[in-house]
Amino acid sequence: MLPLLFAISVFFVLREEKMVRVQRDKRKVSSLFLTFLFGMLLLASVVFLRTAEVSAAAMPANIPARVEVTSIKMTSPGRIVLKWKPAENATHYRIYRKDNGKWTGIVTIPATTQYVHDSGAQFPVTYGQKYIYTVRAYNSKSRVWSSYDPAGYTVYTNPDTPKLKDISANGKAVTISWEKAVGATNYYVYYKTETGNWIKCGKTDPNVLTYTHKNSTKYPLESGEKYYYTVRAYNAYLNGYSWIRYTSPGVKMPLAAPKLSGVRMIGESVLFSWEEIKGASNYFVYSKLPGGNWKRIATLDGADNSCFIHKKSSSFPMIPGDTYIYTVRGYDEETGVSGPYDKNGITYKIPVKQTVPT
Repeated sequence: MLPLLFAISVFFVLREEKMVRVQRDKRKVSSLFLTFLFGMLLLASVVFLRTAEVSAAAMPANIPARVEVTSIKMTSPGRIVLKWKPAENATHYRIYRKDNGKWTGIVTIPATTQYVHDSGAQFPVTYGQKYIYTVRAYNSKSRVWSSYDPAGYTVYTNPDTPKLKDISANGKAVTISWEKAVGATNYYVYYKTETGNWIKCGKTDPNVLTYTHKNSTKYPLESGEKYYYTVRAYNAYLNGYSWIRYTSPGVKMPLAAPKLSGVRMIGESVLFSWEEIKGASNYFVYSKLPGGNWKRIATLDGADNSCFIHKKSSSFPMIPGDTYIYTVRGYDEETGVSGPYDKNGITYKIPVKQTVPT
């Protein structure tokens, strides 16, 4: 019995010792695995950092940013001005223009925020044209160019100035004509007196090269007044006008017919009066008998004349009971043209003296 108990005891002791060794081996394996895993992670970190350093060394520094153009416009004949925001890391800028569908470099300039392009033989700037520009930034250290807007930035130049052809006055209207201007989508007509300001009085479509300015309350034309005209071309795409104005020679409106105001006897003479008219340098006074023809009886020099004393003469004996008809017209020495007159005239009958019976 004792030997059996001893043998069982030995078995359990050995079994327990084996289990302890197994647990110890497992812990050892776990420890080795964790050490291996930590080492692999450390190695991966080193490899990653090294790769990043290599990549950073391979990539150039100071890459310039893309240029953002803020404005582009024609500021004077033959001149276009581009402006843009400063691009990060830019040491230079190159300006390009697209002609015939191809970008061509115009100039490379040091870091700034604008470029003034003046017309030249290689890159002209003319009236009524559409131009497309773009700008690229450059970094001299990294020798890298920025990207750019492939659509570019469009500018329409101002239209050309219309050249005036003819101007004439007829009655209560003035007609003016001009030559076609490149780049015009409309034309605007202006007028003024010699000492007045320009007033816009008309507008035409691009293919209409003549305009008749009629007298109106808003845009009046006074008889005998001299007026000057000009035409400006307009481009709707840029909301801009032609730069220069060609002023027409002065055109004088025809004289008006003087308004007859009265006639009366002064002694043995007839006083005939009228209202002065604007623009007249002289007046021609006419008289006739009923059924007869008008005959000029006087020429009055000077504009400040509004009456005429018709004195008794052998040609006009002023016989009591006779009837005389008077009228007057103005004359403009500048144009050499006489104005209209009242064809009915104003009638006056020489009064018959009353005799007192004896």
